[in-house]
Amino acid sequence: MLWLLSILIDVVSASIICVPVIVIMQNTLFEGTSLKRRVVTILFVAYFSAVLSIVGIPSINALTIDLSINIIPIVDMINGLKTTVLNIILFIPLGFLLPLIWHNFRSAKNTILFGFGLSLIIEISQIFTYRATDIDDLITNTAGTLLGYLIAGFVNDKWSNNFYLTDETQGNKELMCICGITFLVMFLIAPFISGALWEILLK
Repeated sequence: MLWLLSILIDVVSASIICVPVIVIMQNTLFEGTSLKRRVVTILFVAYFSAVLSIVGIPSINALTIDLSINIIPIVDMINGLKTTVLNIILFIPLGFLLPLIWHNFRSAKNTILFGFGLSLIIEISQIFTYRATDIDDLITNTAGTLLGYLIAGFVNDKWSNNFYLTDETQGNKELMCICGITFLVMFLIAPFISGALWEILLK
């Protein structure tokens, strides 16, 4: 349960900063953000923060260099089946949420490429943590994104098209802003907020 509490604290720490900033950004830069869309976008921010916490991206107060890299695919998947399944599950919400929030990701290709690209960035960033960089994670995370996309296909037709941004071309910019802001907050600010929350909890 301690690991779950740790993730929750990281999500709260990031959301304290990210949610107000992103809401202001949506109000000023991106037209067509309904209340329903804003709620689901905030859910995406919480999920993305949780992913970054679980995979252990570097933070400004704990940088290191670890060149442990596995470039041999599949072998460790078989030996660590539980980890493989958990990695797939971790990225299912990504594949599910992307096509529901952003019109451009109704394309399977775009969704899968985003899942692969995000996983690649995470694996590269883990060079600066104590975690190993693993090609198997790229495979399983991408597979999870695809599975989430397929699940979204069952509900996407019932999803209101009015939910998307008025200007569809703004979708990619909004997503990049959300991911960039969340990543920077998790790297620069959230570790200090998390530390303060832990001190309060442990008193």
